Amino acid sequence: MSFRGLLIRVFSGLAWRIRPKRLTQALSEFSHIEKDSGAQLRACIGLTDDNALRGYLFQHVLEEYFHAELFSTAAHKRATQQPMLTIPNRVAMISADADDQEIAEFFAYVHVGEASVNRDFRSYAAASPSKDARRVFLRAGADEGRHEADTLDVLATLTNGDKRAVKKMASSAKWALRRRQFSDAMHGIGKLPLHVMLGLVYAFFGLMARRSAQTRLRFTDKQSTAILSQQIDAFFEVPQ
Repeated sequence: MSFRGLLIRVFSGLAWRIRPKRLTQALSEFSHIEKDSGAQLRACIGLTDDNALRGYLFQHVLEEYFHAELFSTAAHKRATQQPMLTIPNRVAMISADADDQEIAEFFAYVHVGEASVNRDFRSYAAASPSKDARRVFLRAGADEGRHEADTLDVLATLTNGDKRAVKKMASSAKWALRRRQFSDAMHGIGKLPLHVMLGLVYAFFGLMARRSAQTRLRFTDKQSTAILSQQIDAFFEVPQ
């Protein structure tokens, strides 16, 4: 297991158990990410005259949109209301007038991204307290593993089998992806202490409220005290 995978299992698992709504939000966020991935690949279809590559791109786009629907459906099943997300405007990773070099570099990034997502989805599945969410992560991850191999073949075709060029572009793409992942990880970890602190605060004030209510009940008649005491115990009971 990689260090990143360990972080995902520990911190995501803890955050999703402390605050279950975060899992719902994460599923919705993954839906948007997969949809954006499909849109990025769709933009490449018109940039090549290779029918085999165009066919592959079309199939890949459909699968990314399918993954987006899987995550969206899982999020809606869990949500009592639509998750409130701040989705940044999509930034096109490749322009309409991209040359062959830029297209190859784009696919190098796609390749390392698919490899990373394949590993990450397995870690997210292990971290998930929900069986339904776990199945979605594993289902999407299975396709991403195949995409990893397919995009490497595409990259080899675009570079005319130049292994040195493929290795160089893949290395550059890996460092770009790692910088983004590190930034995202620090942002996520920074939120965790707040979740823990709020959980402790709510528990403390809940205990104080319970004790205060039970103290006031001493000045009421015995029958009302018994009824209200049962209601308080039921309200503050921790689900098993």
